[in-house]
Amino acid sequence: MGKNYYEIMGVSPKASNPEIAQRFRVLALTYHPKRQTPGNMAQSNFKLAEVCEAYEVLSNCKII
Repeated sequence: MGKNYYEIMGVSPKASNPEIAQRFRVLALTYHPKRQTPGNMAQSNFKLAEVCEAYEVLSNCKII
């Protein structure tokens, strides 16, 4: 069973490239290490890695 990248990014499967990019910026700032408390750092780093992976996959597959 694979990951649902749309769910990770919080966008619909019909989202356009600009919508995906905007959502990535919001999530990247939300989970950025400099914005986290030390106790929340590990979970935040994991979530940021997931968001980056999802963005990489979704931004590549939307090119038509």
